[in-house]
Amino acid sequence: MGRRCDSFTDGVFWNGSIHWRGAWKRFNVDLGGIEEMPALPGPPRDSGTWKCVSFGESNGHLHLIEEPLPTKLRIFEMESDYSGWFVKYNIDLDGLVAEFPAIVHRSPKPFAPDWYAFSVLGVVREENEDESLLLLSLLDEVVSCSFKDGYFDGASGVGAGGN
Repeated sequence: MGRRCDSFTDGVFWNGSIHWRGAWKRFNVDLGGIEEMPALPGPPRDSGTWKCVSFGESNGHLHLIEEPLPTKLRIFEMESDYSGWFVKYNIDLDGLVAEFPAIVHRSPKPFAPDWYAFSVLGVVREENEDESLLLLSLLDEVVSCSFKDGYFDGASGVGAGGN
């Protein structure tokens, strides 16, 4: 289940500032003041339904990951000059669901949506962008997804029964 993005929680340090998701503010450490950050492109996000599943920095890049649909992820990246966010990757997790059907939880209520037992751990950016990955946690395992080809790679046990 994703967490709501709001207020001044879970700050991330990047580019000389601490950033807060949802509040769209940053504290510039050098200048000592709060500054506005651009909102995500597109329609305004409803804080009651919008699902931000990850906010973080990797290898000098600030990312925010939203879940517009249960098996779809949209990864935004902030321009280094703060001119705005742009969509870096759109990820379709239907292949993950096909490969790991145990993550699907069917709702017992008619017409209620299914839910999926996975968590987004974050983006791992590499110098060679073709080697960058999305890390997911599911079924006590960590799975990586290649941005280059969408391939889901090996799970390594991290739970009580894992290695």
